[in-house]
Amino acid sequence: MFSFFQNLSSGDPMSLTKYDIHNTQQNHYIKFNINGIDRSFIEHSVRAITVRDPFTRIWSAYIDKFLLPDFWASKGKHIISMTRPNPKLMALRCGHDVTFLEFVQYIIEVGHSFQFYNQDKHWLPASDICDPCFFKPSIIGKQETFLADFKYTLEQTGLSKWLEKIQAVHITGFEIKEEIDYTFRIFHRVEKCIDKYELSKRIWTAFILNGYIPANETFPTDIDPGSLNAESFHELVKGVRAKYTITSEQKRAIRTHALQTAYRQVPKDHLDALRELYKLDFVLFGYNPHP
Repeated sequence: MFSFFQNLSSGDPMSLTKYDIHNTQQNHYIKFNINGIDRSFIEHSVRAITVRDPFTRIWSAYIDKFLLPDFWASKGKHIISMTRPNPKLMALRCGHDVTFLEFVQYIIEVGHSFQFYNQDKHWLPASDICDPCFFKPSIIGKQETFLADFKYTLEQTGLSKWLEKIQAVHITGFEIKEEIDYTFRIFHRVEKCIDKYELSKRIWTAFILNGYIPANETFPTDIDPGSLNAESFHELVKGVRAKYTITSEQKRAIRTHALQTAYRQVPKDHLDALRELYKLDFVLFGYNPHP
């Protein structure tokens, strides 16, 4: 993560966009080998990892990657072909309508395998991605307390100078704009599968599930699809949000309700399989397997 900062000509870590991170990784990541001089460097460095409750992480990945179009072509098509009996041709061609239950079924079948086709770090158990028994992290941060843990990590690594710029940003507003910009920017990948109106409706739904927009605010039906772009959609979202005051507690409650609703459709044997798959994450990082 900190290697990102070294590559920002602006000197502002918040200028790094989601598109930059996902599409120009080679310019921002530094990779190390586990042997030789790199191993010595790692062993004498402050090592930090960030983890998240497995159930929340799976649900968040579904919204971000499959409700929204990020992973439709790369993984959605494969999930549908792997889990859905007699899928329609468009679903196989686009990968645009993966259900949450199908996503859960896929995760269970893939299991711990790194070699399985289309395995991905967004939902692979954290203890598989970065074995804490081998990596021996100095700091274990949690997504649930991210800002506080991030601040602590920066302080421990002598990077407190970045705090002022980071804390000056309104996080929710930043997340909203980043998601809109990113999703519209990758629209060309899926324009044969959906139009910009459907794309906008999906972003709108994601924002409701994340507690950014009240659930009673339905997406307008009288919008000219030709007028939709990242800028106009962002103004629409800002206009709706200006009518409400959504507190952090309310946003958290909305997210929790959405997560609980999603998991109610998951059969007990699937939930048990997830608990077994993510067993080490629950144990090592202090998460409740029976929330």
